[in-house]
Amino acid sequence: MKLAKTFILTSVFLATQALQAVIIHTPDGGSITNHEIAPVSGAPFPNVLKVLDQSNSSGVYLGGGWILTAKHVYNETAGIPVATVEHEGTAYTVDTTSGLTLDFSDASTYPTAPEIDLRLFRLETVIPGLPTISIGSVTAGDAITMIGRGDVGSSRIKRWGTNNVEAKNILLGLGDPVSRHVVAFSADYDTATTGEGGAIGGDSGGGVFHDTGSEWVLAGIMIAVDTAANPDIIYSAQLDEYQSEIEAHIATHGSAIPEPSGSSLLMIAGFGFILRRTRRN
Repeated sequence: MKLAKTFILTSVFLATQALQAVIIHTPDGGSITNHEIAPVSGAPFPNVLKVLDQSNSSGVYLGGGWILTAKHVYNETAGIPVATVEHEGTAYTVDTTSGLTLDFSDASTYPTAPEIDLRLFRLETVIPGLPTISIGSVTAGDAITMIGRGDVGSSRIKRWGTNNVEAKNILLGLGDPVSRHVVAFSADYDTATTGEGGAIGGDSGGGVFHDTGSEWVLAGIMIAVDTAANPDIIYSAQLDEYQSEIEAHIATHGSAIPEPSGSSLLMIAGFGFILRRTRRN
């Protein structure tokens, strides 16, 4: 893991709130509903899924049955693992076989809170029709597209929004008291881009994508929002810090898994949820 860097130290905590989906400024007067369908830019909108657990937050499908999300979307204290992931009304079961879930940890970077706020896990079957997404990096000033499935009223709505990377290599201490950490990059919710997006609540675990010119890569996982800032600051796990570990784990445990059969898929509806919000102290 690449950690020989100077980090900006900050701290955030989690609180339970009634929250909304990716929030969008439309300074061009565009309709908000345009952000609830796949963007014309080609950003991988279908690959952001709903993780069905206590918070019903977001996750990103990497391909081959693998899902990457924020670890804090789970109710870890209750010891309840994620059971399913939803894509277009169908629930896919998580494979709980030993070794197929990766909880990231690094005591050298944050000795008092070595647990990293990311989790990688594999489903029992692949999800047909979704592309494979590569992990990539961004630099300050790069354009990004954020995609998450938060809550609007009583419904889960997936939205996308644009933004720019503000800063990199931010070491976040998460929790109150601090119990996890993550190396992150930030973005401001300040209407600097057309159709600009910010993240709240159920968007935790959603994807932050960057167009390299040849492909869309997954550069970040949405983790935290500092709502005390003006404008709001969005923090996303900086995946180039964890890329080698992610790729090595998938290579080791990525043996072929079956396509889903009709009898093995569960149709889902009416799930209750607990929403989480992240905020800096």
